[in-house]
Amino acid sequence: MGIGAIRTRVDMSKALDLQQMESLYRVYVAGLFITLLNPLTIVGWLALAGNFFETVWRPDWPPKDSVGLVAIFVILLGVQTWSLGLAAVLSSIRKAISPNVLKWVSVISGVLLIGYGLAAWRSALGLLFNF
Repeated sequence: MGIGAIRTRVDMSKALDLQQMESLYRVYVAGLFITLLNPLTIVGWLALAGNFFETVWRPDWPPKDSVGLVAIFVILLGVQTWSLGLAAVLSSIRKAISPNVLKWVSVISGVLLIGYGLAAWRSALGLLFNF
């Protein structure tokens, strides 16, 4: 992904054509499923929900057993609402940014993705081989 982001050429005429061809709904659903199936996201939200139930849940509220799934659903609904709002804001900002700035954002993002991937591999190898 990082190399692909670095190699991406920004052509605003093509970007506008592609944007018209693909519906926002399709893009949002694809991003939603990528996020929902990402193991790091799953672990992160499980940790957030566990922390919420252990530190925020008050004794005078209904028992966790009876409304826990509702609370998790509301947390996930909030996350999706935030994601949709953020996608809308970023989409509108993208239209106002010049192709040169988009190119540099893509290159910097690619370098950061490569660095993150290398750090993840180093961490995984360190766990496997204890170094």
